[in-house]
Amino acid sequence: VSQSRYRVENPDKIIFHPVETCSFCNARLINTKCHHVSKHQVFDIDVKVVVTEHQVEHKVCSCGHMESAKLPKGVSAPCQFGPSVKAMAVDLTQVQFVPLKRVSDFFANKLRLSVSQRSIENINQECFDALEQWEIEAKKDLINSEVLNGDETGININKENGWIHSLSNERTVLMMPHMTRGTEAMDSMGVLPHYKSILCHDF
Repeated sequence: VSQSRYRVENPDKIIFHPVETCSFCNARLINTKCHHVSKHQVFDIDVKVVVTEHQVEHKVCSCGHMESAKLPKGVSAPCQFGPSVKAMAVDLTQVQFVPLKRVSDFFANKLRLSVSQRSIENINQECFDALEQWEIEAKKDLINSEVLNGDETGININKENGWIHSLSNERTVLMMPHMTRGTEAMDSMGVLPHYKSILCHDF
């Protein structure tokens, strides 16, 4: 596969490597006209913590009222985690299934950022609460689908055998953990008892 197919038009950094001497005869080539330049792009990751300080101005009006500038939505504490940290914590624990301690260690060792296991739990809870309306709309979308796919897979829940049940169409995937595999678990998702069309299994 040709590497050129992956090149970008505007790289973030350009390092120029000049020719100064001839390796064959040792002649100096600093003032010699360039014949051509070949380009080699290296794709890497620069992961770092970015700290943004919000400075809120306060003024006393002639009427005696103290007026304060408004903070952006979501900024309230003297020190807090931003949306990218929260998104990474949720992705690592809920999508990649990395244990809480290992996620906390990742932040500490790779980013020098202290994110406790309790903080990660709170971040996951915040995400769960924020998805409440999405879950309502997802169930409506699945119930109104012409065709649904249903499946389940085993999972460890608090050191006991449980199941992750899923229902999906071409737009939406809804998953729910349950300790049983049968109808009770599938009905508790709140979709199939109201569904009147075609349900496909993984055969």
